[in-house]
Amino acid sequence: MNNCNPQKWSLLIASILLLCANINSFAENNKEHKFYKDSLITLREKGKLEDALQLTQNNVDEVIKEFGLSSIRMVIPLIDRGKIRLERQEFGMGAEDFKQALRIMKNSTGWLYPDYAVALNYLISCSLRLGHFQSVKPLIEEVELIFEKTIGTDNINYSHTLFNKALFETLAGNYLDAEIHYFEAIEIAKNKTDLQTYFREYSIYEVYLADLYIQQYRNTEAIHILKFLYENYKNQQLNNSSDATRILLLLGDANRKIEHFPEALFYYNQYEAQVTRLLGEEHNAHAVGITRIAKVYVQQSKLNLAKALFIKAESIYKKDETEKIRRLLVLLDLADVYIHLGNYALANQHLELAKELGSSSSLPLHNILLTSARLNILYGRFIEAELQLSELLNIMERSHMERSEYFAKATEMSVHLNIMLGRVDKAEEVLNREMTLLNTIQLEESVSYFKGLITKGRIIPKKYDDRSVVNSSLIKQKEIKSESYLKGLVTKGRILPVKTKTEIAGSVFKSDTTLIYINELLSRAKILEAKKNYALASELLTNVEDMVVHKFSKKHHVLIEIYQLQGKNLVGLENKKEALDYLNKAINVCDLLNINNDKILYLSIQKAMAEIYMSDNELDKASALYEQINYKSLENKLIKTDFEGDIAYLYALQGNWKEAEEMIISATQERLVFYRETLNYSSEDEKRLYLQKTKTLFDHFYAMIYMKGEESSGEMLSHCYNLQLEYRDFFLTEGQKRKQQLLAFKKERLDQGYPSYLNKMYSLKSNIATLNYMSTKERKEIGVNYYNVMDRINNLEKVLVYAADEYEVATEEAINWEKIQRKLEEDQVAIEIIKLKSIEAKESKYIALIIDNECAIPTIVDIGETNFLETEAYFQYSKQTTPYSRSLVMKSTKGIADPYQTFWGPIQKVITENQKEVFICADGVYNLINLNILKNRETGKFLIEEMDIKMMTSTGELLLDKKETSDEKNALLVGNPIFNENKYVSKSENTRTVVDASEDDAALEFMLDPLPGTEVEVIESSKLLKENGWEVEALMQEKATELFLKRMKKSPKVLHIATHGFFINELPNSISNNELLRSGLFFSEISKRNQRDAKEIYSSEVDGILTAYEAKEVNLDNTELLILSACQSGLAEVTDGEGISGLQYAFRIAGAETIIMSLWSVDDFATQKLMTTFYKKWFETGDKYQAFKEAQLVLMNEYKKPYYWGAFVMVN
Repeated sequence: MNNCNPQKWSLLIASILLLCANINSFAENNKEHKFYKDSLITLREKGKLEDALQLTQNNVDEVIKEFGLSSIRMVIPLIDRGKIRLERQEFGMGAEDFKQALRIMKNSTGWLYPDYAVALNYLISCSLRLGHFQSVKPLIEEVELIFEKTIGTDNINYSHTLFNKALFETLAGNYLDAEIHYFEAIEIAKNKTDLQTYFREYSIYEVYLADLYIQQYRNTEAIHILKFLYENYKNQQLNNSSDATRILLLLGDANRKIEHFPEALFYYNQYEAQVTRLLGEEHNAHAVGITRIAKVYVQQSKLNLAKALFIKAESIYKKDETEKIRRLLVLLDLADVYIHLGNYALANQHLELAKELGSSSSLPLHNILLTSARLNILYGRFIEAELQLSELLNIMERSHMERSEYFAKATEMSVHLNIMLGRVDKAEEVLNREMTLLNTIQLEESVSYFKGLITKGRIIPKKYDDRSVVNSSLIKQKEIKSESYLKGLVTKGRILPVKTKTEIAGSVFKSDTTLIYINELLSRAKILEAKKNYALASELLTNVEDMVVHKFSKKHHVLIEIYQLQGKNLVGLENKKEALDYLNKAINVCDLLNINNDKILYLSIQKAMAEIYMSDNELDKASALYEQINYKSLENKLIKTDFEGDIAYLYALQGNWKEAEEMIISATQERLVFYRETLNYSSEDEKRLYLQKTKTLFDHFYAMIYMKGEESSGEMLSHCYNLQLEYRDFFLTEGQKRKQQLLAFKKERLDQGYPSYLNKMYSLKSNIATLNYMSTKERKEIGVNYYNVMDRINNLEKVLVYAADEYEVATEEAINWEKIQRKLEEDQVAIEIIKLKSIEAKESKYIALIIDNECAIPTIVDIGETNFLETEAYFQYSKQTTPYSRSLVMKSTKGIADPYQTFWGPIQKVITENQKEVFICADGVYNLINLNILKNRETGKFLIEEMDIKMMTSTGELLLDKKETSDEKNALLVGNPIFNENKYVSKSENTRTVVDASEDDAALEFMLDPLPGTEVEVIESSKLLKENGWEVEALMQEKATELFLKRMKKSPKVLHIATHGFFINELPNSISNNELLRSGLFFSEISKRNQRDAKEIYSSEVDGILTAYEAKEVNLDNTELLILSACQSGLAEVTDGEGISGLQYAFRIAGAETIIMSLWSVDDFATQKLMTTFYKKWFETGDKYQAFKEAQLVLMNEYKKPYYWGAFVMVN
């Protein structure tokens, strides 16, 4: 020792002392870190998150002071502070902590450091809660890559990754995948930790699993999990922790979903009290609680209480810029409350603010679409509403969210909208699809079914409380060899197949009284009422009313709709006194709920009451009620003009004709503008149904004309004529334009090398027509949902018209009678026949409006009562249309209707002697008669001999320029299709007629005679055409096919079809109420109908029946003349003022300029002679009308009876 260098000794002593000091410092630091961690755990367990946050803040400050902001030592303190903020639901601030920690690691250790994955996992959890949905997917993939390249996935931190994946799939609506990930996360956490650590740190996974079940309406399972966890928390003195607090919230959610409101409020109040005590009343977590309580109040119709809480919650979220999504959702909840209260302006204001907040979010915001659609319906913007509901339902179906409350609400709204638009069948299909989700189904027991579940990962553990979770990944890989093994697992409760969406809904809704189920029943009642099944609807509403009153109270908002609908049903049942009682009850509930009395719901109830008073002639009561109604401020033009129509009619009943006429004319003009603005892009079917559904206003107008008759004012008569023009223009002219626009769009698309989808729409229409004539059994064999097919047709037509984008509504000048007048010569008149009805349709009559080139206003002619014209008069007329009738020369006319005097006499009286050319548009029974065959007893002449009667689809067609057709003279003649395989033989082999031999539920079958005479007709006509330089193609027998006409690329200048035609007034077993499906022509394919497979017929789109529905799409763009030499080809439904049914209308849409067609079963030989004579005269004169008239006169000289020469009419 003495030999030791003193200097070295001194250095050694100093080193030892320094080492001891460092050892002591390290020990002290460890003690401090352990104390810090223990303190943090204790504070979290006791729910003292304010103190916990302060502790983590102090730790951050100390590390910054000693090591600086960028030190790697900052990572753990930042993660700790971020975790506390995450527990405090301060997701934005927590995310900033995790981002800072990630930046430090990226600049020091690099991104492969395992703690980088830990911080990234927490950042993902915050982002998902903030609604940053799509941005997290690459982050999850990055976390998985880090674990794969470093410590692997068999560690506790990877459970957090699985939890985030589950949360992501939940938000995406992929509930099955979410459930699997939750179980995988739970399994790792339980295997890698002790019981105490699991409950303190990782049991939150099970809490979120329960939340997933609540979203799926699996509330029993959710409550089981939550109560089990809460008991364990209490046992471990963790009941003040943030996780335990969240359990209280979710127990409230689960009970609210099944509408156990007292229990829900009990848990929500516990949650709120705990959050308020721990975090204060201005904290986001407090806003969460009061929002939930407000939702209960909405369901209970405590709307003003709910409004106050929503406003408070929104003010809390507004202070936190990171809480945009939760603020957005509260704004939409407020909008919903304001809609209930009738304050649409405030509702719209909150909706717009919500849209602004949601513009930067990638989260699927179903509430925005739902609220937007609801307001659009209230404002009368039906097209926008339909598009939004369609988008919403499609999004949720793709995301398997059919069991969500949004889906139920969207379905209910879709049913309501379809009923409003007149599409009752579609409404019923939508409702039936939803109701299917409310029925429990039995799981299949086949081994292949269970293997499928395992392969897809659809087997999950059944037990939650035995600490032994089945490893789902191992189950999926397990070799299953026997069915008994699988059944044994289920029987023993070891595994449970994930419930299908139908079971999930069914388990909740079957035989229950939840609001969703109540609303489904209410929708069913609406459909029954729309179908005029008033008794059944009324019975159902009585049951629903009992449910609501028993469950809630007598002042629930649903009762308003129930009472209002019950009132409508009772009016239908002619029990008006009780109807008024129910409507008064609806008003009382509105008043109790403080619903604004100037909004649509309230006003519509008052309107229904006033209508009852008017129908009972209690005009003073009706007038007093209307004086209270502030309808003028309504933004919904449909409802506003309906009110004006009612009030105008009331004025008329009171004798205030000046005010009545001014109001009704103004209202109908405004309605027409509304139609133009809203229906231009609707499909034709939807347009037709909507106009039928919303025609009450026009019924009032025509009822006022009916009341005044020939004393109607000039303004009313002028407007009446214009309405006829507008209505037909709405279908015919616009239909023609639409077809041309779509064809132009198709050509442009094909030129660009892209499909136009137009042919697909035509194919779908052919599918519908084919299905319409099949039996129920055949339809089932094909397995096609025809409602879906019709829906696709309507959707395709709308989007194609949008794509063509040729409509410029504002630039089109309205059509009117004065413009027609300017087209008329001195010897010409134009006539619109109109069938008028009284408002209750118990009385009706026919009038004619006549204009010439000098009249100041249209002249009105009262033709006669409908009942007489359509029965006795038509019966006398029809005697001339059979070959067996005797002459109509009568010795005595007393008591017998003279068809000439009945149908033409009143008109003849106002036409001057020099007015010999008459353009006439028929309506009602006039569609069934040929005016030319009416015989004037005084002169002994038929009308064809006295005047030039020119039938028109609309007198508005006088304004159309003559269509330019090519100079090419080409003709297509089709005749004598193969029908001889039918065994039926008629009594008159030379007559073209059709016998329906079908039963109600069978395929519609027709017994069709062969038509050898039509072959002669085609051959003779072809010969004449060829002799005059025409290029002729003749198709007969097996070549006379429907397929050829449908695929015809080149439009012939003349198309001559000689075959059987048909018109069916009421089609049995029909799938659609479209009138165009009830008339058509037969071709050769019909003879093989019974030998062909139903699926093959459907897929080929050809069954040998070309309906008017399909005929619209035939290429007749260059067709100057169409001859339908077929029985009943000119018949159409006797509708009132529509003129949109039958082959005439269809072929005009297709492009045919002039049409010759028949009104009754035609004699072959007479028809041959008529047609050949017509062609000869046409080639001689160049005038189609004159040639046709002369041909009929020639035939009349040979066959005296009109049956032989008068069956055919020329139109346009």
